[in-house]
Amino acid sequence: MSQRNPLIMANLIRNWCDREPNLEILTFVEIDAGGEFQDETRSYQQLWDNGQRLAAWLRDQGMQKGDAFALVMQNHAEFVDFMVASSILGTVFVPIDSRTRGEKLKYMLNFAECRGAVVGDNALDEVESVWQGGHKKWIATLGEGQGAYPGISPVLAGPFTGTGAGNSEHRSGSAHAATVYLRHHRRPQGHYVHPRPLRCGCHTAWSSGPGPK
Repeated sequence: MSQRNPLIMANLIRNWCDREPNLEILTFVEIDAGGEFQDETRSYQQLWDNGQRLAAWLRDQGMQKGDAFALVMQNHAEFVDFMVASSILGTVFVPIDSRTRGEKLKYMLNFAECRGAVVGDNALDEVESVWQGGHKKWIATLGEGQGAYPGISPVLAGPFTGTGAGNSEHRSGSAHAATVYLRHHRRPQGHYVHPRPLRCGCHTAWSSGPGPK
């Protein structure tokens, strides 16, 4: 097996797929309307497969290596799926708090030169408002889609050929090592991470801070 640089997030996930594909490393917990806990998990194989699906979808939106897109959502499993997809494709993902509004949101999107955004239900109206009349800006939603905006759920539920948008192994040149901190909880949802450190080289515009030395 050829050596993959484990400092690249896509390579890290792929390496673990070869070793323990069914190991569930992420658990997202949400309290439903009836007060019951609902879990959503991700294994290494799921992260890799979803990442390839979304990388191919991003490519279909015209995204190329170095292009930026925003993730404006609360704490969802799809956030991590897109992290992997971005690493596979070599794009820049820009995490933005879904509570951000008005001129502050507009500044963040424009300063980071985002070509598109994946948004949660609570942020759709705001992103749509600040990008009204925006030239060639795409918006996608979680779930099945809303109005003219496509949803991500059909992409994740769609057929998977195993080819994805490309091979992450040749995309390592411009990546930088960073520790990903998955610490942005929403209430009443949270998540747990497998104790193995998720050390990766992914393209990010902002982060919560440097990792441990």
